[in-house]
Amino acid sequence: MAQTIEDYILDPIIRVDVGIVLVKNKQHQFIAANQTFMNIAGIDEIDKLIGLRDFDMPWSDDSQLYIEHEKKVMDGQRSTVIEPLNGIELFQLVTEKKPLYDKFGCVAGTIALAIVLPENISYSNLASTEKSLANQLYNGLTKMETHCLYWVIKGSKRGEVARKLNISPKTYDFHINNIKNKLEISSISQLVSECYRRGWHKLYPF
Repeated sequence: MAQTIEDYILDPIIRVDVGIVLVKNKQHQFIAANQTFMNIAGIDEIDKLIGLRDFDMPWSDDSQLYIEHEKKVMDGQRSTVIEPLNGIELFQLVTEKKPLYDKFGCVAGTIALAIVLPENISYSNLASTEKSLANQLYNGLTKMETHCLYWVIKGSKRGEVARKLNISPKTYDFHINNIKNKLEISSISQLVSECYRRGWHKLYPF
């Protein structure tokens, strides 16, 4: 398998038949993939994939979370996760993402290696000793509430979260108030503290 981003740019078809392999540059654009990923994405030619981002894909609603994860990987935080990929149908993947380097040894993007799971498993950090996000959050919170909570934990403010999730500030307020009521929390600072106490800052919301 090619070792640098230049190799993938020259030969973007990754000839691996087991699981999913995909490569992105630092701008989070697809530059290479194997046929399995293209089938899931509903794309029949590699040239049609190159240059696209997650915002252009069937799973665009979750694109910002993928981007945040890739940023962490490029900063050196390697991890293995279980994540959904809502392509031509909903798939659950065990994904390992690693930084990809250029010929000068500089971080130039990410490479993701994934195996498709046969069962519906919710996204969580496998390296964490905490329970899965589904067990911790989905029993009480809606999907949009978990997305709002994720960005609040990361330190994003009201308007920023609303923009990231493409919702109005009033809708953000509605979801945050619901979360506070469900967790019996009265302020954002208490909410963040409680999330850290429970280990939710280590998890991704899907």
